[in-house]
Amino acid sequence: MQSAYGAAAFLPMVNIRSEVHCSFVMGKSRLVPLKPMTLPRMELSAAVLSIRLNKLIREEIEYIIDSCLLDQQYVCYAM
Repeated sequence: MQSAYGAAAFLPMVNIRSEVHCSFVMGKSRLVPLKPMTLPRMELSAAVLSIRLNKLIREEIEYIIDSCLLDQQYVCYAM
């Protein structure tokens, strides 16, 4: 069984009528190396991936991003 971890970025925007629209911006995933990795180590790797994704998006996007929320959500799939 192969394990993986990943991160996804969504950008909520509010228009002039105060309607919120949330768009998927980018996602990244990584397979866990064949050498066994503990769950805490995998969680840390996913957090690092999220931070790097956030940094990349902030450098490339043309909008000013006021704040960022990093949320950990665990989903397990057998591949």
